[in-house]
Amino acid sequence: MRFGDLSDSDKVPYTVRSSERNMSPPQLESYLLNSQAPEAAKLTLQEWFQVKVLGRELYQWGCWNLLYRVLSSEAAAFLLDAGGYDIDLANANSVLQP
Repeated sequence: MRFGDLSDSDKVPYTVRSSERNMSPPQLESYLLNSQAPEAAKLTLQEWFQVKVLGRELYQWGCWNLLYRVLSSEAAAFLLDAGGYDIDLANANSVLQP
């Protein structure tokens, strides 16, 4: 597969929700952030530590834990597999992840 193919759900071997179809890994990350914090692009680092997600502050969530609660399991697996390395989306503080 080529990088451009990653945004074509017909070419990717994951069965994602209809709302997640035809999204590349970076688009899925944006979708995840914007679904929880609609003004994500405008937030400062200080403000990120005040964002609440699913009843608690975002910094209290591990990145993988949040992925699997917000995205379908297939979309979360796709996002992690497409990265190639666990380090990019390590299960660390969700605020400090890229």
